[in-house]
Amino acid sequence: MKPLRLVSSVIIFALICSFQLLSQPQITYKSLDEQMPIDPAIRVGVLPNGMKYYIKYNKKPEKRAELRLVVDAGAVCEDPDQDGLAHFCEHMAFNGTKNFPKQDLVNFLESIGVKFGPDLNAYTSWDETVYMLQIPTDVEEQFLNGFKILEDWAHNVTYDNEEVDKERGVVIEEWRLGRGADERVERQHYKKLFYNSKYAEHDVIGDTGILRNASYNVVKRFYKDWYRPDLMAIIAVGDFDVDKVERLIKEQFSSIPKRENPRKREYLEIPYHKDVFISVAKDKELSFPRVVIYFKDKRKPLGSFLSYRESLKSQLFSTMLQYRLNEYLRKENPPFKYFTFATEGPLGRKNSIFAMFAGARGDGITLCVETLLTEGFRVLQHGFTPTEFERAKKETLRQYEKSYQEKDKTESRNFASEFVRNFLTNEAIPGIEYELEVVKKWLPEITLDEVNQLANQYIKKENAVITISVPDRNDVVVPREEDMSRLFVTLSNKTLDKYIDKAPTKPLFTKKVKEGTIVSEKFIPELGIYEFILSNGAKVALKPTDFKNDEILFRAFSWGGRSLVSDADFISSLAAANIINRSGLGSFNQDQLEKYLADKIVTVTPSISDYSEEFRGNSSVKDMQTLFEMIHLYFTDPRVDKEAFSSYKTQLLSDIVDSQNDPESIFFDSVSYIQWNRHFRKKPWTKEMVETIDMNKAYDIFSQRYNNAADFVFLFVGNFTLDSIKPFITKYIASLPAEKTLEQWKDVGLRVISGKQIKEIHKGIEPKSYVYMTISGDFDWTFRERFLFTAMANLLRIRLREVLREDKSGVYGVGVWGNPLNIPTKYYTFNIYFGCDPKRVDELTQDALDILKDVIEKKQEDKYLTKVKETFRRELEVNLKENRYWLDKIYNYYAYNDPVDMMKQTEQMIEDLTLDDIHKIAQKYLKFDNFAKFILYPENSK
Repeated sequence: MKPLRLVSSVIIFALICSFQLLSQPQITYKSLDEQMPIDPAIRVGVLPNGMKYYIKYNKKPEKRAELRLVVDAGAVCEDPDQDGLAHFCEHMAFNGTKNFPKQDLVNFLESIGVKFGPDLNAYTSWDETVYMLQIPTDVEEQFLNGFKILEDWAHNVTYDNEEVDKERGVVIEEWRLGRGADERVERQHYKKLFYNSKYAEHDVIGDTGILRNASYNVVKRFYKDWYRPDLMAIIAVGDFDVDKVERLIKEQFSSIPKRENPRKREYLEIPYHKDVFISVAKDKELSFPRVVIYFKDKRKPLGSFLSYRESLKSQLFSTMLQYRLNEYLRKENPPFKYFTFATEGPLGRKNSIFAMFAGARGDGITLCVETLLTEGFRVLQHGFTPTEFERAKKETLRQYEKSYQEKDKTESRNFASEFVRNFLTNEAIPGIEYELEVVKKWLPEITLDEVNQLANQYIKKENAVITISVPDRNDVVVPREEDMSRLFVTLSNKTLDKYIDKAPTKPLFTKKVKEGTIVSEKFIPELGIYEFILSNGAKVALKPTDFKNDEILFRAFSWGGRSLVSDADFISSLAAANIINRSGLGSFNQDQLEKYLADKIVTVTPSISDYSEEFRGNSSVKDMQTLFEMIHLYFTDPRVDKEAFSSYKTQLLSDIVDSQNDPESIFFDSVSYIQWNRHFRKKPWTKEMVETIDMNKAYDIFSQRYNNAADFVFLFVGNFTLDSIKPFITKYIASLPAEKTLEQWKDVGLRVISGKQIKEIHKGIEPKSYVYMTISGDFDWTFRERFLFTAMANLLRIRLREVLREDKSGVYGVGVWGNPLNIPTKYYTFNIYFGCDPKRVDELTQDALDILKDVIEKKQEDKYLTKVKETFRRELEVNLKENRYWLDKIYNYYAYNDPVDMMKQTEQMIEDLTLDDIHKIAQKYLKFDNFAKFILYPENSK
């Protein structure tokens, strides 16, 4: 019988292999110029009127569909008398259509749990306008209404004159919020970046004179000219019947009439210029200097095998150059601040750019430009090294493998965005299965020489623009344009040394550890978690899920934090985690650690807060061991690096100087400091504070906070089994050092202000103000009380938006949030925040307070209860299938003793919620005994 069994096994194995070969996409093409195939799972078609559609079934999130209306027209399509009206037309789509007059559209969507912003939104750019809507699919009428809304947006926006006039104020407020130093310097740079093109003349937000005064006919003319089927696409991705949706689209959108004699849609090319343009723009409110070097080119057509192969090479190129730039961030006197980037991308529809960006210090702008150019020209001269290349290929392949692993758990909105790009730019959409096979085929074939040759295309001595944005203050050394031109020429002709890749040659984790054990296990069915107590006293909670195929989320916490640090050492404690994070781990400095982790999907980040020390992290299933190795090393072998410490200190000092320019930074720093009673531990950073940071003391504090694993609760949520994760727990967590004494946080006297406070800050040159109001007091810390408090905030968010934005046209948006806390005492803050015209501060502030008083004095209309409850229901429905949500809830169970049946209670509280509940909670907490109001005015308004 043994031979028969062997033959049977061989046959079965052969059949499995044959099936796998047949099921894998076959990559065939006669020429790289051929167009890549479209994923057969995507239904693509064109209606008789020219409108295109994309349909795909996708079950993440369940019972939802992502709908898009894409209009291939934006600001560059405007006539001279329409500057800003493309964006204005986008706004008007939410202010009255044939089937949803005035505010009925938003009211209807909110009544079914769709939130304005996250689920309902739109954007306008230079070249397109895109409307986005997430709609439920489990209620037929609601689902059908989603398509009715898209149809109305496409050709049935009513443009009621009264609504047009009201929306002028909202768009002006959006313009106002966007005003500032960043916007002002960008406008100057656009003249050279978009040299001699309409992109430089028509920005998206537009001309305020036109926004205020354009006639109704001029506004409607843009809609009539450009909102037409031949420039539109309908996209539907979600949990639905594809055939049914296709029939619906054909029936509903084919009737939109084809436009007779339509205006020609021209796609603009930015003119070539041989010289390198230098643009230096100064602004006294700019927060920090920054440099961007653009190398412009014509944009090559997308969609072909060739263009995909080129994009793969470009990805490798950018990845390697990015790593080189990042290394400078850890040097003792870094030429860069914050992050850097190097990437290829579009510039309009007909052009592309290769861009290199970095933030600079005020005394090192020229050095920043020189460093960016040096690294660009170094690649041009010498290319990249074989070790860099192999690392970049592994990282790239890993990213595609990750996407493939999540192919059936990818969010519908990701697919919808991909189809938007296909419609507008012909980006290939062959599907991740096909893409992975292409990448696996081409990555081994692509040579280092091929990628190095891209430097000739990207790093050129012509058609380039260097933009330098500079704070206008005495301590900043402003480079001259002619000096930057000479520097460019000098470096382009200078012979540079080759780059030396100092890559790690050994594993990160080489320690021999004595494994611990799991001394007790229990299952908590209400939360679906397994709780382990380890031999060293550490507690571990595990929730295996299938919400994502390749995601494991991690969080750990212990009480204590900075509250256990003396005032004398407090400043060093503020910097401790940042210093350790920049120093690497174990025997690897940060550069080596980044290179080691390049082909792995894993992060671990420690942090120390006022009352706790924590870890947050994640990994793929494949890299779970590395996740545990890093956790272990942060406990047992954290690293402090003198060069990294010096770099951090230099950048922090530069930040302090830069923040003194920015009106909004000054405002919010002041709000936070005053709100906490000007407590020493809430003081904004100063130069004097930075100088007192002690590197060794910071290391000691970090080590002290992470020296006792018995203090910690470790939480893991994601796609693992108990059998797969247990060996890592016993080896890497149960072996951690521990002590019997468990610490608790200490009350150091942090309290929010009491009584009534009004603070005005006059800073900034733009005609805009910010209003921040907060109410505080004692809080009854119960699970239900927190739910009701959130319900009240959600109702007020809707009411404030309706009045301040829709009725008064006084704001672009309103922030409303409640913040109940139980450490160090049980208290709450309730906060309202908005920006507006300085002349309307008093009026709009009083309007906001009147709404609060109205909610205190009487029950609200039933429609608000419906909106609040449906939003709760729909959010919970989606959240219950999200790893992040469960991680947070499990944290609350262990950190704040939330009830074990919190999900069941939440569902019941949503069902039982009444207007009486909200009214009572408002009466209880919306009291003005402890009320603070902070207002930012322009400096010339004193």
